[in-house]
Amino acid sequence: MKKLLILMTTVLSLAACSGDKADETTKKDDKDKVVAPKTEEVAKKDDQVHEHSEPDEHSLCAFESCNMKVYMKDDEMGAFTAKAVTDDNKTLYFDDAGCLFNYQRDNEAVVLSEKYVRDYNSLEWVTMDDAKMVHADIKTPMGYGDVFFTDTSSQEKFTADHSDAVETSIKAIDAVAMERYMKKKEMSGHGEGDDKDKDKDGHDGH
Repeated sequence: MKKLLILMTTVLSLAACSGDKADETTKKDDKDKVVAPKTEEVAKKDDQVHEHSEPDEHSLCAFESCNMKVYMKDDEMGAFTAKAVTDDNKTLYFDDAGCLFNYQRDNEAVVLSEKYVRDYNSLEWVTMDDAKMVHADIKTPMGYGDVFFTDTSSQEKFTADHSDAVETSIKAIDAVAMERYMKKKEMSGHGEGDDKDKDKDGHDGH
Protein backbone atom coordinates (compact mmCIF):
# COMPACT_ATOMS: atom_id res chain seq x y z
CA MET A 1 0.00 0.00 0.00
CA LYS A 2 2.80 2.35 0.94
CA LYS A 3 4.58 1.58 -2.34
CA LEU A 4 1.36 2.33 -4.24
CA LEU A 5 1.02 5.73 -2.58
CA ILE A 6 4.64 6.58 -3.39
CA LEU A 7 4.08 5.54 -7.02
CA MET A 8 0.94 7.68 -7.36
CA THR A 9 2.70 10.67 -5.83
CA THR A 10 5.55 10.32 -8.31
CA VAL A 11 3.17 10.11 -11.28
CA LEU A 12 1.26 13.21 -10.18
CA SER A 13 4.49 15.15 -9.69
CA LEU A 14 5.69 14.25 -13.17
CA ALA A 15 2.33 15.27 -14.67
CA ALA A 16 2.46 18.64 -12.89
CA CYS A 17 6.00 19.27 -14.14
CA SER A 18 4.98 18.39 -17.68
CA GLY A 19 2.02 20.81 -17.49
CA ASP A 20 4.23 23.63 -16.21
CA LYS A 21 6.71 23.05 -19.02
CA ALA A 22 3.90 23.04 -21.60
CA ASP A 23 2.55 26.34 -20.25
CA GLU A 24 6.02 27.88 -20.34
CA THR A 25 6.52 26.67 -23.90
CA THR A 26 3.15 28.11 -24.99
CA LYS A 27 3.92 31.47 -23.37
CA LYS A 28 7.34 31.53 -25.01
CA ASP A 29 5.83 30.71 -28.41
CA ASP A 30 3.25 33.49 -28.02
CA LYS A 31 5.96 35.94 -26.99
CA ASP A 32 8.14 35.00 -29.94
CA LYS A 33 5.31 35.42 -32.45
CA VAL A 34 5.90 38.32 -34.84
CA VAL A 35 2.93 40.19 -36.27
CA ALA A 36 3.33 40.26 -40.00
CA PRO A 37 3.57 43.80 -41.33
CA LYS A 38 0.82 45.05 -43.63
CA THR A 39 1.50 44.51 -47.27
CA GLU A 40 2.13 47.63 -49.29
CA GLU A 41 -1.24 47.23 -51.00
CA VAL A 42 -3.17 47.00 -47.73
CA ALA A 43 -1.24 49.89 -46.18
CA LYS A 44 -1.99 52.11 -49.16
CA LYS A 45 -5.68 51.19 -48.99
CA ASP A 46 -5.87 52.06 -45.29
CA ASP A 47 -4.11 55.39 -45.79
CA GLN A 48 -5.95 56.33 -48.97
CA VAL A 49 -7.87 59.58 -48.73
CA HIS A 50 -9.76 60.96 -51.69
CA GLU A 51 -7.99 64.07 -52.94
CA HIS A 52 -10.66 66.28 -54.45
CA SER A 53 -9.89 67.31 -57.99
CA GLU A 54 -11.48 70.31 -59.67
CA PRO A 55 -12.77 70.87 -63.19
CA ASP A 56 -10.85 73.24 -65.43
CA GLU A 57 -11.81 75.54 -68.27
CA HIS A 58 -11.86 72.60 -70.68
CA SER A 59 -14.08 70.32 -68.61
CA LEU A 60 -17.33 69.16 -70.22
CA CYS A 61 -20.31 67.38 -68.69
CA ALA A 62 -19.72 63.61 -68.77
CA PHE A 63 -23.34 62.99 -69.73
CA GLU A 64 -22.95 62.81 -73.51
CA SER A 65 -26.41 64.13 -74.32
CA CYS A 66 -25.43 67.25 -72.43
CA ASN A 67 -21.71 67.72 -73.11
CA MET A 68 -22.00 71.32 -71.89
CA LYS A 69 -19.37 73.36 -70.10
CA VAL A 70 -18.76 72.40 -66.46
CA TYR A 71 -18.40 75.49 -64.31
CA MET A 72 -15.37 75.88 -62.09
CA LYS A 73 -15.51 76.64 -58.39
CA ASP A 74 -15.14 80.41 -58.77
CA ASP A 75 -17.73 80.72 -61.55
CA GLU A 76 -21.19 82.07 -60.75
CA MET A 77 -22.70 78.69 -61.62
CA GLY A 78 -19.87 76.72 -60.00
CA ALA A 79 -21.95 76.00 -56.89
CA PHE A 80 -24.08 73.56 -58.90
CA THR A 81 -21.30 71.43 -60.36
CA ALA A 82 -21.40 67.75 -59.39
CA LYS A 83 -18.84 65.01 -59.81
CA ALA A 84 -18.43 61.27 -59.44
CA VAL A 85 -15.47 58.94 -59.00
CA THR A 86 -15.55 55.58 -60.77
CA ASP A 87 -14.30 52.36 -59.24
CA ASP A 88 -11.13 52.69 -61.33
CA ASN A 89 -10.53 56.14 -59.81
CA LYS A 90 -11.56 58.24 -62.80
CA THR A 91 -13.27 61.55 -61.98
CA LEU A 92 -16.32 62.61 -64.01
CA TYR A 93 -17.82 66.11 -63.87
CA PHE A 94 -21.41 67.22 -64.43
CA ASP A 95 -22.74 70.75 -64.92
CA ASP A 96 -25.85 70.00 -62.85
CA ALA A 97 -26.70 67.19 -60.44
CA GLY A 98 -29.47 65.77 -62.62
CA CYS A 99 -26.97 65.00 -65.37
CA LEU A 100 -25.16 62.62 -63.03
CA PHE A 101 -28.25 60.43 -62.75
CA ASN A 102 -28.86 60.43 -66.49
CA TYR A 103 -25.21 59.55 -67.10
CA GLN A 104 -25.83 56.43 -65.04
CA ARG A 105 -28.82 55.55 -67.22
CA ASP A 106 -26.62 55.67 -70.30
CA ASN A 107 -23.69 53.90 -68.65
CA GLU A 108 -25.07 51.14 -66.43
CA ALA A 109 -21.80 49.19 -66.59
CA VAL A 110 -19.83 52.05 -65.03
CA VAL A 111 -19.65 51.82 -61.24
CA LEU A 112 -19.71 55.20 -59.51
CA SER A 113 -18.14 54.54 -56.13
CA GLU A 114 -18.41 58.15 -54.93
CA LYS A 115 -20.76 61.02 -55.81
CA TYR A 116 -20.24 64.62 -54.77
CA VAL A 117 -22.03 67.96 -54.94
CA ARG A 118 -20.93 71.38 -53.70
CA ASP A 119 -22.02 73.03 -50.50
CA TYR A 120 -23.84 76.15 -51.71
CA ASN A 121 -22.10 78.41 -49.18
CA SER A 122 -18.54 77.11 -48.84
CA LEU A 123 -18.35 75.56 -52.35
CA GLU A 124 -16.55 72.58 -50.79
CA TRP A 125 -17.37 69.07 -51.92
CA VAL A 126 -19.81 67.01 -49.88
CA THR A 127 -20.92 63.46 -50.61
CA MET A 128 -24.34 63.37 -52.18
CA ASP A 129 -25.56 60.90 -49.55
CA ASP A 130 -24.63 63.33 -46.75
CA ALA A 131 -25.84 66.55 -48.38
CA LYS A 132 -28.95 68.45 -47.24
CA MET A 133 -30.98 69.34 -50.33
CA VAL A 134 -33.36 72.09 -51.33
CA HIS A 135 -35.26 72.70 -54.56
CA ALA A 136 -36.12 76.27 -55.50
CA ASP A 137 -36.96 78.42 -58.49
CA ILE A 138 -33.39 79.55 -59.03
CA LYS A 139 -31.14 79.50 -62.06
CA THR A 140 -28.85 76.48 -62.32
CA PRO A 141 -26.89 75.35 -65.42
CA MET A 142 -29.54 72.90 -66.65
CA GLY A 143 -32.50 74.37 -64.81
CA TYR A 144 -32.82 71.66 -62.16
CA GLY A 145 -32.91 74.24 -59.36
CA ASP A 146 -31.36 72.01 -56.71
CA VAL A 147 -29.11 73.40 -53.97
CA PHE A 148 -26.95 71.43 -51.54
CA PHE A 149 -25.64 72.06 -48.03
CA THR A 150 -23.45 70.28 -45.51
CA ASP A 151 -25.66 71.12 -42.52
CA THR A 152 -29.33 71.42 -41.64
CA SER A 153 -29.09 75.00 -40.34
CA SER A 154 -27.88 76.28 -43.73
CA GLN A 155 -30.60 74.31 -45.45
CA GLU A 156 -33.26 75.81 -43.18
CA LYS A 157 -31.92 79.36 -43.64
CA PHE A 158 -31.99 79.05 -47.43
CA THR A 159 -35.53 77.69 -47.28
CA ALA A 160 -36.61 80.57 -45.04
CA ASP A 161 -35.05 83.11 -47.42
CA HIS A 162 -36.75 81.67 -50.52
CA SER A 163 -40.53 81.39 -50.30
CA ASP A 164 -40.74 78.72 -53.01
CA ALA A 165 -37.93 76.56 -51.62
CA VAL A 166 -38.76 73.05 -50.44
CA GLU A 167 -36.67 70.24 -49.03
CA THR A 168 -35.86 67.63 -51.66
CA SER A 169 -34.06 64.30 -51.90
CA ILE A 170 -31.88 62.16 -54.14
CA LYS A 171 -34.97 60.19 -55.13
CA ALA A 172 -36.87 63.36 -56.13
CA ILE A 173 -33.94 64.77 -58.13
CA ASP A 174 -33.49 61.43 -59.88
CA ALA A 175 -37.21 61.34 -60.74
CA VAL A 176 -37.02 64.74 -62.44
CA ALA A 177 -33.88 63.68 -64.30
CA MET A 178 -35.61 60.48 -65.41
CA GLU A 179 -38.61 62.41 -66.71
CA ARG A 180 -36.37 64.65 -68.78
CA TYR A 181 -34.35 61.68 -69.99
CA MET A 182 -37.44 59.84 -71.22
CA LYS A 183 -38.83 62.96 -72.84
CA LYS A 184 -35.54 63.46 -74.67
CA LYS A 185 -35.59 59.86 -75.89
CA GLU A 186 -39.19 60.22 -77.03
CA MET A 187 -38.47 63.41 -78.95
CA SER A 188 -35.41 61.82 -80.56
CA GLY A 189 -37.48 58.79 -81.52
CA HIS A 190 -39.97 60.99 -83.34
CA GLY A 191 -37.13 62.72 -85.15
CA GLU A 192 -38.15 66.15 -83.92
CA GLY A 193 -35.70 68.97 -83.45
CA ASP A 194 -34.04 69.79 -80.16
CA ASP A 195 -35.43 73.33 -80.02
CA LYS A 196 -38.69 72.18 -78.43
CA ASP A 197 -36.76 70.50 -75.65
CA LYS A 198 -34.52 73.38 -74.64
CA ASP A 199 -34.83 75.51 -71.54
CA LYS A 200 -34.91 79.29 -71.48
CA ASP A 201 -31.09 79.45 -71.52
CA GLY A 202 -30.86 77.40 -74.70
CA HIS A 203 -29.71 74.21 -72.99
CA ASP A 204 -31.16 70.84 -73.81
CA GLY A 205 -33.80 69.82 -71.27
CA HIS A 206 -32.08 66.75 -69.88
